[in-house]
Amino acid sequence: MPYCLPLALAALHTQAALRFRVCCTQVLPFSFPSRLLLLRRQRSAIMVALSLAILLPADDFAWQQVTCAARLAALQLNGTLAHGFQPAPVKSAIAAGLHVDVPVVYDNKWTRRETIRGYRQAQVHVDAIVGTALSSNAQIVSLLGGVDHLPNVAVWSSAPELSDKSIYPLYARTYPSDAATCRVTVAVVRAFGWRNIGLLHIADAYGEGFRTQLVAPATDLRPLTSGH
Repeated sequence: MPYCLPLALAALHTQAALRFRVCCTQVLPFSFPSRLLLLRRQRSAIMVALSLAILLPADDFAWQQVTCAARLAALQLNGTLAHGFQPAPVKSAIAAGLHVDVPVVYDNKWTRRETIRGYRQAQVHVDAIVGTALSSNAQIVSLLGGVDHLPNVAVWSSAPELSDKSIYPLYARTYPSDAATCRVTVAVVRAFGWRNIGLLHIADAYGEGFRTQLVAPATDLRPLTSGH
């Protein structure tokens, strides 16, 4: 997941184009975040300045690499990546007419409390939030973002419930839903001829969502589940 930001930007850019039908001569409607400004018409491209926040654990080495790569991805999209870095392939359609401020990182320390704190600090300055890294935290950010008209693209949140657009209208994924994972898991269990299976899971949005999606299609199995 080293270059997560281009995927997030693609989702955000697509959401903006489809949801609000922006054209070169129109001012963006106020229902879209007011900080996302139409700057100018250059040939046929829409020039848009986009300010992002990254909401991830800042004291975790693995996520430090992700946030570093995301900031490099912003420089690449702007055409300002320093010489010597090997860029990841980015389609021109993603970067066309788009300038991305180098994202500011807000540390959510893995907790819900700090996730809310980070969201409140970020939402007054940005047009969208990239993160968080847990489904339980993503539910908080996406629910608040739906109220504040602030798009959210999570990078490691797989709970199927997040796909419910009636609750999380501005949420987008760069990580697949566990609904697909569970269908494959059930198929493997059946292929081995197993009938009695056990599931030990954490009792949060991720674990409960995985349990529900696993048990629902397994009508011919006898799953024994335990949350912890």
